[in-house]
Amino acid sequence: MSSQPSAHLPIDRYRPLIFYAHIGDMWMPGTREAVDRSAVYAESRGFRVMGMIQYDILMWHMLGLGAMINNAIMTGLEAEADFVATIENDVEIADDTLYRLACASKPAIIPYFDQSPFREPDHARLRVNWPCPDAGQGIVKIEWAASSFVMWSREALQMVGPRPYTNACILHEDEYNWRAWRLQGVRLWQDTDTVVKLLRPPTDMRKVATMCPARGV
Repeated sequence: MSSQPSAHLPIDRYRPLIFYAHIGDMWMPGTREAVDRSAVYAESRGFRVMGMIQYDILMWHMLGLGAMINNAIMTGLEAEADFVATIENDVEIADDTLYRLACASKPAIIPYFDQSPFREPDHARLRVNWPCPDAGQGIVKIEWAASSFVMWSREALQMVGPRPYTNACILHEDEYNWRAWRLQGVRLWQDTDTVVKLLRPPTDMRKVATMCPARGV
């Protein structure tokens, strides 16, 4: 038997791995299928792609959402993913979204959120990230963003730890999280040329306490 290495090495495992997680298992129409198409597109352009559904484990609506996202992130890290994307169930992404954000190769990056599905044309955009650049400005550095859709690099998650999201139920939670992560050395970017649809406005956390339990207690 020849001692020479094979000319046909199993290189598949060396391709970068995008791990994505659906946060919640109650999808708005078209959102799950859109992520499936985006995963196929990324695979066709050289990435490995792995996905999961992070089932709803909340006892109360919205309370503990950070723990759900953390669990998905830990699963991605265990899979040795190069990029971990968490996608909530009210975001409809495009076919090339996962591919484009991974190719940007930023520590943490979000797409541009098109709010036209629920926003009146003459109304201002809701603040789901800050600053709020217009679409078509390229990749820009921003301060904070909602958890609707974030893609992390493995290196960034090693800096902030495997459970980066706070479990506290507080107002301005997104600003709180990103301030902590900036101080740990992770900056957030937005690709304003990669557009996704946000299908409903963000939840007003001041009203969460009046909602019924999501599980029997």
